[in-house]
Amino acid sequence: MSGTNSGNWKRGPGGGWIPTQAPAVPPRNQAPPVPPRTAQPPMPVSPLNAEFLANPLLFIRKHSCSPPDNDESFGAELARVTPLAGEILSGGQGSSTGGDVVRNSVKSLKRFMRLKPHTKPDFPNTVTLDLKTMRDTPNDDRIPIYWLPWFSLRIMEITIPPVPSNLVDPDDDEYPRFFFTAGINGCSVFAKGEATNPTIFHAGITGNLGRGAPQFWRDQMANTGTGYGASAIKGEANRDDYMFTRPQDSALASKYLAWLSQASPGSKPFAIDIGSSFGCVFGIRFGRHWSLYLQESMMVSTVHFHKKSDIAKVKQHNNVSFQVKGSLVKAEPFQHKGNVFSKIVVPPKKKDVFSSKSTRPLPLRVSEIYPTKTWSRELLQTFAEHAG
Repeated sequence: MSGTNSGNWKRGPGGGWIPTQAPAVPPRNQAPPVPPRTAQPPMPVSPLNAEFLANPLLFIRKHSCSPPDNDESFGAELARVTPLAGEILSGGQGSSTGGDVVRNSVKSLKRFMRLKPHTKPDFPNTVTLDLKTMRDTPNDDRIPIYWLPWFSLRIMEITIPPVPSNLVDPDDDEYPRFFFTAGINGCSVFAKGEATNPTIFHAGITGNLGRGAPQFWRDQMANTGTGYGASAIKGEANRDDYMFTRPQDSALASKYLAWLSQASPGSKPFAIDIGSSFGCVFGIRFGRHWSLYLQESMMVSTVHFHKKSDIAKVKQHNNVSFQVKGSLVKAEPFQHKGNVFSKIVVPPKKKDVFSSKSTRPLPLRVSEIYPTKTWSRELLQTFAEHAG
């Protein structure tokens, strides 16, 4: 650099060049302002969930509910007994209990529920539960519940913890407001204890017993140390018994035979309504106190019998099907052998008969079964048996 001063530089005491001022430093690039964080909007509530939350009892009165059965684990084994010879006719051998009756406490109390239409063909137009151990997302619409599963030859047990007295409005995820157990199709459900933290049991079998299910499960409850003793039944829903095994003595069979003898084509189909009962036990916590309810439902199948002259054969490619003439109602050949349509037995006849069936659920009633209907302020049991 020449001269004594050049721009922003000058000679220092030692003869070297030094800046006369600090060089201008360009400002650092600043990050763009961060917008304020907004809460993630909750997922839309499914219509069935929204209807249930708006009025749970009204929902159960309108929709027949059949919750699923099993869960991922049995939980801790508390007791095991071996039934007497002849008490279990089928379903004992090959079961997970080895034929014993085992009492288990559930491993995990809570589930997150989404109500949805049932997909099994045996339960058309009914509602079931889609259960998960965790939410799909933090803000999803699943409803926290206490859940009691069912396993064959096991007495599954759950004790609902009390809400601490210092909590006025507890978080639902921590202390759910609802309880459900697996659907009852021949099972027995018992409850005992104070309404603030009841203990609930669910017992049943996939198979046949050598004696009545209510008394069998009462005895197993006593034998496995649940604290249950002999008592009168305070709530009971027996299976629908719309079936006849001696058709020659049945007025309905006589009407069926008379219809078969009519030769005129185009006659009105012969119809039979077949009912099979099932149920659902669920609970609601009001403040700190629980109430348990039984929903009694019936699956009503209307079977129409048609004469061959009223049936049209439909051929499509290599497939052959049948339908009622003048309609799109599908029919199938009716076999006069054994038990059909939920054990309805019709008299044998050589004439060709076809049948069509439509099924609909019918919620019958919802009644409180705990704690208002307890025996000695301790125990209550309710039974529902399947006609099939």
